[in-house]
Amino acid sequence: MSENNHVPLLSRVVAAALISALLGFLDFFLFELQGNHAGFREYVLSKPSLFGLSLLSFQLLSFVTLGILCYWFFSLVWLILGSAVSKRENGPLLLLSSATLPLGIIALRVYEEARWSQGFLATISRQSYYLLMLIVGSAVLVFFAFLLERSHARPRASFAARFALSARSQFFVLILLIGASLSSPDVYSCYLRFSYQSKKEHAKAPNILFIVMDTVRADHLSCYGYGRRTTPNIDRIAREGIVFSNAFSAAPWTLSSHASMFTGLYPSQHQADHGHEYLDERFPTLAEHLGEAGYQTVGFSENPSVGRFGGLARGFGEFHETWRRPLVVRAIAKVATRIFHYKDRLEYADRSIGIFERWASNNNQRGKPFFAFLNFMAAHGPRYPRPGFGSGNWTKENLARIEPVNLNPARYYLPQFKLNQQELRILVDLYDSNISYLDSRIADLISYLEKAGILDETILILTSDHGENFGEHGLFEHQFCLYNTLLHVPLILRYPALWAPKRIEKRVSTVFLFKTVLTLAGTSRGGGSENAAMDPLAQLQGQEFIVAEYSSGVDEYKGLLGAEGRDFDFSFLDKDLKCVIDGDYKFIWSSNGKHELYRMKDDFGEVENLIEKEPAQARELDQLLKSWELSTPRKLLF
Repeated sequence: MSENNHVPLLSRVVAAALISALLGFLDFFLFELQGNHAGFREYVLSKPSLFGLSLLSFQLLSFVTLGILCYWFFSLVWLILGSAVSKRENGPLLLLSSATLPLGIIALRVYEEARWSQGFLATISRQSYYLLMLIVGSAVLVFFAFLLERSHARPRASFAARFALSARSQFFVLILLIGASLSSPDVYSCYLRFSYQSKKEHAKAPNILFIVMDTVRADHLSCYGYGRRTTPNIDRIAREGIVFSNAFSAAPWTLSSHASMFTGLYPSQHQADHGHEYLDERFPTLAEHLGEAGYQTVGFSENPSVGRFGGLARGFGEFHETWRRPLVVRAIAKVATRIFHYKDRLEYADRSIGIFERWASNNNQRGKPFFAFLNFMAAHGPRYPRPGFGSGNWTKENLARIEPVNLNPARYYLPQFKLNQQELRILVDLYDSNISYLDSRIADLISYLEKAGILDETILILTSDHGENFGEHGLFEHQFCLYNTLLHVPLILRYPALWAPKRIEKRVSTVFLFKTVLTLAGTSRGGGSENAAMDPLAQLQGQEFIVAEYSSGVDEYKGLLGAEGRDFDFSFLDKDLKCVIDGDYKFIWSSNGKHELYRMKDDFGEVENLIEKEPAQARELDQLLKSWELSTPRKLLF
């Protein structure tokens, strides 16, 4: 044959490499860049560095390598069939074959991201997923082989040639089967256990896993006496750990509450509140302290208020804002919403847990413990039915009726969106089913730690940032009050090496988790007395009375409503609040002068306001609150 009938070998290899590099960059753009993988966005776009560019280079090199391997594999098949590999008319087909593995990787990534997003493809198990990918991959291989055979110079390949192709295809399928079996969850969990046990030197400090179940109120967990069995898996953790029956948040909404847990400060101290929704850098976070103490730190947040935007990602070596879905997944969700009427729940428990498992298995450094923080949004609104998790007496008409308030809780206060008791009960049913779903996801996380052999080496902290109102006191969602529906949160600690299972009735505040965690980690920042060093739980009980604070969020609600709420008078909700719980009483101070007093022992639901009946008790607690304010150091930010 003449030279004109051949495509130079180097040109073909370069073309295959370019095709694969393009697919590698596509993968990078769709997943790493649009997602929140630590390093890529910061080091490649914001401030290019050798580190960031090397990450991108490694991504492209991996795809190029896979593309060239595919090219040589199909070239080998073609040669075995006796075809002229270098014919110009067969060149494009052969080059397209080099994209097989890179496209397969992108397909796998699309599936994983979609599965983590919940709802779309979420019902397919990993085993089914492996089988599906194997079938698709085999079909692609057979299809290419068929095209290669049809393009053979002879009219029809001999039986021996077709048998050779079949044998080699079967061999390749066998290799895929072996790979799929080695990737199964059971084999993977055995590998994790072996990896941790064989490579890990005994760490001086324990791992710390800090889980915040966003918007979960304590009285809706079965281990806290709820009538429904909403949390069988958390109940098991409770039986193996310490349950604080009376834990209270320092604030009734997300940013302030998390900032208090991360800094050990009250809202009036760290000032991350309505009107200043950002934690200032002058307040060191829990992750910063633990990072300085030698911990590997990683965070996962499904809530936009908990992350870089609110200043809460500081100190984490990696922080994954899992609500920032890749572009391709957002597109899939929109298509699924329109075609299948799928409701996007805006929470990503499977995604957070999946990335955490990968992080934990890839960051198994000798003698270096980890601090991992996870915020789960499954119980947060909007809420929709979850098949298999709880039940309720609702119809499509009921769900359509509550949909406006479900999507925008601020509408609850507008007369045209008023909900009756039955509709509020439906929202409670949905809330309970979402808590049950979250319970099952936490069980998956605990199962991973067990299979990896590190559960008992990890201090598990399970709590919430605040609760939720469902019409109590005429209120909805988690604003405008300091009632127990918002402040009473679950708090469970598990670490069998240090604590035997028990239940503690004494009131504690989640603001003291900061010092408790630092003390458990063995850092000097924990402070406290010698007794606190011997018993870190003493840090949680560092104050006889409980304090919580709230600044008015009315302006934010007006912004959420826009033109809908232009004529509505929100003045009855426009107030700053402070409360103190001491002994049998709770006193709520209000900036509008309408203070409240409740007897906690007999009236935990705060139904009867005793402010007129027991004025002396109200004055005593008011004075305690003022004394606390005078004795609490504060830094001015503005």
